[in-house]
Amino acid sequence: MASLDAGSAKRALELVQWKWSICDPKSMAEFLATVGSDKVPACADYNLARALARQNPAGALAWASRLPAERGLAAGGEAFAEWRRSQPESAMNWLSGLPSTDPRREPFLNNVVR
Repeated sequence: MASLDAGSAKRALELVQWKWSICDPKSMAEFLATVGSDKVPACADYNLARALARQNPAGALAWASRLPAERGLAAGGEAFAEWRRSQPESAMNWLSGLPSTDPRREPFLNNVVR
C-alpha cells in the first residue's frame, strides 16, 4: 500500500476530524501527538483541544504540551480558552499558578486580555 503524501494526509484528516474528535477523541489525541506537523491541518489540533477541554481541561492542556512547540502552544491556547469560557475561576487560578518561566503563561495571558 502506498503511503499518503503530506498534502493528501492533511486533506484526509480535514474530512474526518470533526467526527473523530467526537467519536474517539483519545485515539485522535494519540494520533495527532505522533504525526508530523506537515500532515496536520491546524484546525485539527484546535478542534480536538476544545473537545478535550470540555471534558477534562487539565488533560487537554497536558495533551497539547506533548505536541511540537508551536502546535502545542496554539492547541493549548484553544484548550485554555475553552476552559476559561466554561469555568473562568478555575482556569484563571491554573494560569496564575504557572511559573513565570512556563512558555504558556504569556500567550495564554495575552489571550485573556484580548
